[in-house]
Amino acid sequence: MAKWPLTQTHIYQELKSTDMKYRNRVRSRISNLKDPRNPSLRQNVLSGAISPGLIAKMTAEEMASDELRELRNAMTQEAIREHQMAKTGGTTTDLLRCSKCKKKNCTYNQVQTRSADEPMTTFVLCNECGNRWKEMASDELRELRNAMTQEAIREHQMAKTGGTTTDLLRCSKCKKKNCTYNQVQTRSADEPMTTFVLCNECGNRWKVCMFVSFPPPCHPQMLPSMRNSIPTDRKRAPC
Repeated sequence: MAKWPLTQTHIYQELKSTDMKYRNRVRSRISNLKDPRNPSLRQNVLSGAISPGLIAKMTAEEMASDELRELRNAMTQEAIREHQMAKTGGTTTDLLRCSKCKKKNCTYNQVQTRSADEPMTTFVLCNECGNRWKEMASDELRELRNAMTQEAIREHQMAKTGGTTTDLLRCSKCKKKNCTYNQVQTRSADEPMTTFVLCNECGNRWKVCMFVSFPPPCHPQMLPSMRNSIPTDRKRAPC
């Protein structure tokens, strides 16, 4: 390449030496210019779009191919997600054990790193030694999820002021159809939510997973999870 001596000259003029730093700079230029997956860099240098002085000073990131740049960006985003677990923003638990110090004093955060129908990834910080890791499917994580589910049930079990009023559900105790419901994801994300119901007449509480009577699917008050759970052969014709 006719312009290569000029590039070496620019590198030397900047570093004022031919030591290891100079040799590493030269090697990185040669490696990137010879990379078959990065033809645009070589073409830009040959055409003069990138001058010898510029190629001499470019960083590895600037010389990288579009494919490599995209890969590095994805890795950076993953690293950010894995470490975005400030101690103040997490939840403390003794249900997870650190593999490094064996203590059970941890803080965790959950992040949706994959598709919405897959479980969230749990990022954990050991409060004793600072070790960080992510949990996907361990016995400890299953125990933690169960504890979180029970806590969610306790927190969301139908305060009357926080629910939605409906006349689609009948109380088995007083037979009235004046109810308030809340929905909670107590199982895996690909299963329907559990519906907790409060009778506004007598205070009876119960939970519903499948309905016995099926109002028209297009009923304005029909819950989405109710509509989706109706067997095909039981659905009425559209209103």
